[in-house]
Amino acid sequence: MGFKHDIDLNGDYSERSLARVAGISYYPVKTIDEYGLGVWLMNLQEIVSIIEKASRRREKVYLHCTYGKGRSPTAAMAYLVSRDWSLQAAIDHVKEKGELVWDEGNPVSKYTNILKAYSRAHLKGSSQKVREGGPSRPGSM
Repeated sequence: MGFKHDIDLNGDYSERSLARVAGISYYPVKTIDEYGLGVWLMNLQEIVSIIEKASRRREKVYLHCTYGKGRSPTAAMAYLVSRDWSLQAAIDHVKEKGELVWDEGNPVSKYTNILKAYSRAHLKGSSQKVREGGPSRPGSM
């Protein structure tokens, strides 16, 4: 499918050798539902950074967790928020791509709260760049 990077939210190092054989960069960013907000925000920032670097090189990223229904869609939504999508637009877009994303059995309210915190942190960082004279990005927030 042309993926150059594998971001594994399970942090399953056994996949590292499979990725290496396939010529894919492997990033184990273990992110589990029980982690607190601080760890989630740190991990989302790491994931977004990996995706941004790959995007600049026009390389595909495979982002996955156990079932692809909760944690990885949340990370994809965080990336869209980092690209100045509104939180609701990011949620709607990712949910539209997969009918089982954020379905029953997933802690959707926790994911939503994590994304709200990530969005606030992103907005704070963007306004800090403007105050420091850095580039401003158009926002849809």
